[in-house]
Amino acid sequence: MRFVTYSISLLLLFAFIGCRKTEQKGPGPDPEEDVTLRVADHVAESILERREAVPRNCGDLEFDPETGESTRVPNVDLVVSHVEIFTTERGTWVRPTIKNLCTARVSQSFYVYISSDDEDDVGVLVPFSNLPPQTDVASWSAVGVPIGSSYTIIVDWDNRIPETNEGNNRCVRSATGDCR
Repeated sequence: MRFVTYSISLLLLFAFIGCRKTEQKGPGPDPEEDVTLRVADHVAESILERREAVPRNCGDLEFDPETGESTRVPNVDLVVSHVEIFTTERGTWVRPTIKNLCTARVSQSFYVYISSDDEDDVGVLVPFSNLPPQTDVASWSAVGVPIGSSYTIIVDWDNRIPETNEGNNRCVRSATGDCR
């Protein structure tokens, strides 16, 4: 056994001695530069997207690595669940249906933004309040907007309500239908 160990040691020693240093060819070392490494914008965006894509459950505890504390995830998640689009002799009308996917009642008021892709349309804000949990609630009236090929609806337009997922508040439709 000792013979094998010595033999392997000698082989490794000869292999190590046999390694040659590689020399640089050319004019010499590169001039010293101030090299600042930064993440490319598209990589930074994809990292943020992945971070936002981490599933969060309504009302769960979540560890905050910056503070080292556990915080409660909001028990509200507002989405546009359905959009009704129809045209009359008075113009195009849009009626959004909003849903809170979580189990808490939303007693605060919030706005839903509705606009068409018409370049002159500045959009309309529709107030909502007292939204029950896990229930679809249609707007009490339809909103007139300029005729367009598609219509954008954004629930909690000004981010008044802290939500479990802030990334699912937008729906773009060209005809009546579900958004999810």
